[in-house]
Amino acid sequence: MTSEVVESDVEDEEFIGPDHPSFFEKASIDEVLDSLECDREGLSFDQVEHRLQFHGKNELEEHTVHPVIQFLLFYWNPLSWTMELAYVFSK
Repeated sequence: MTSEVVESDVEDEEFIGPDHPSFFEKASIDEVLDSLECDREGLSFDQVEHRLQFHGKNELEEHTVHPVIQFLLFYWNPLSWTMELAYVFSK
């Protein structure tokens, strides 16, 4: 009877691979390390160089706005519009 319960539990569980969002929540440390292709000591220098060449640096592109545009954007809001309309109507 217990073997049936165990077998049905195994059948109900679906395989969760490294591409699944909850893989890292449910996997053991060794499974995670295997999926990341590293060991408990970390990456060797050669592995780091290879990953940097393949994936690039882990950084976001910097988005810059011209200072004049940024200054003008401070006045692009409903409060500024209301104040400007009040000025126009007061004349």
